[in-house]
Amino acid sequence: MTSRESDEALGAGCDAFDRGEYEAASRFFATAASLGEPIGWFNLGNVLAAQGHDDQALVAFDEAISLGVTDALRNRGQLLEDAGRLDEAKRDYHRAVKAGDSLGWLQLGWIEARAGNASEAQALYLRAERSGDDRVASVLADLRQDS
Repeated sequence: MTSRESDEALGAGCDAFDRGEYEAASRFFATAASLGEPIGWFNLGNVLAAQGHDDQALVAFDEAISLGVTDALRNRGQLLEDAGRLDEAKRDYHRAVKAGDSLGWLQLGWIEARAGNASEAQALYLRAERSGDDRVASVLADLRQDS
């Protein structure tokens, strides 16, 4: 199998996902993953999560993480957060930050804000803002605009 084949499987999977054809997307992403494409595992985790297959999604995210896809840490954390597994989610967000993903600070801040810990949330937002990450700046600007 070639890189071209995994690229084609990823592209077809993304197209299927965008059309809401999750079963087909799962098959394409699983094919890319089986061809050794780390993003295949990441995307498979995302589509499995969208289908409510949380345990399978966690396995796919774990595989993506083991292959160096650090964005999977945040997605795994979000899945755990949504399931009410906040301590595990926080661990993943901290791991994301250590891997250089400043959006992890925002995720941690949102957990604290929802728990009523406004000062801790503000401190985490400030850490995120100080990262200089354009994605963080965009999210914080949207939050400020909404308030």
